[in-house]
Amino acid sequence: MKKIISRISILMVMILNFINTTVVKASVWTDAQNWLSQGAQGGALTQNLQNANTEISSLAGRLFGVGLGIAFIVISALGISYFFAASSEAKSEIKQKSIVVLIGTVLLLGALVIWRVIVGGLSSGT
Repeated sequence: MKKIISRISILMVMILNFINTTVVKASVWTDAQNWLSQGAQGGALTQNLQNANTEISSLAGRLFGVGLGIAFIVISALGISYFFAASSEAKSEIKQKSIVVLIGTVLLLGALVIWRVIVGGLSSGT
């Protein structure tokens, strides 16, 4: 029974991965090299800051998506483990782990809100 559940869980993760796939630019390395060379040459600082803001915001969005995906997978796995736990001791350990994961998820969401407020404030100030 556990093998079937683990296979179903892996299948669900794979399906969610294909559904929520983001497209990554193939020229990220080239863009990074161009950005660094413009900075070394003393290019237009304002344009570089705007480009950096765009790229960093894009990266932050991707990292946030990955973090939420991992949190979803861990919470799902803990829920399944809790469902099949036989003893109350095992259930209490799983509850403690799930509280830690939920606190981490709340911190992730809080970091995103703080990031958006800071970037929004800096973007409106320029």
